[in-house]
Amino acid sequence: MLVQTNKKLKQTLFNDRSLILILIGNLLFMHYYTAQNKHSDFWKACTSMKIPTSLEKHLAEFKQTGFITLPKQSLFSYPSWFQVLVGQNYLPNYKKFNNPPVDLDTARDYFKMISHIIQHDVASLPDYNGLSI
Repeated sequence: MLVQTNKKLKQTLFNDRSLILILIGNLLFMHYYTAQNKHSDFWKACTSMKIPTSLEKHLAEFKQTGFITLPKQSLFSYPSWFQVLVGQNYLPNYKKFNNPPVDLDTARDYFKMISHIIQHDVASLPDYNGLSI
């Protein structure tokens, strides 16, 4: 039984390590593939190279939804991927980010409303003076 458990554990660790290497590779590929820098042959080659299918799926998902579903073993969470894509100006490919900018008055009104909601909620909290913890 112990031998079978060890074999299963070894296979799981091997599979996880392989997946982790693929995910690291995808993040690195994405960084170069999505670069807007095309002033040299190197960068032109990077943006036209064949990328792994798994990365193609991630980029397609991001274009459609603005999100990337990553496996739980991923060393780099969604914010890391998002930051690279934003830094590489990949956002214009995601149509929801192409909404026209909000005018300043509308933004002010929105944040005033949020501020009032927060103030109202804080004011409704019980007073904890004298509460022994």
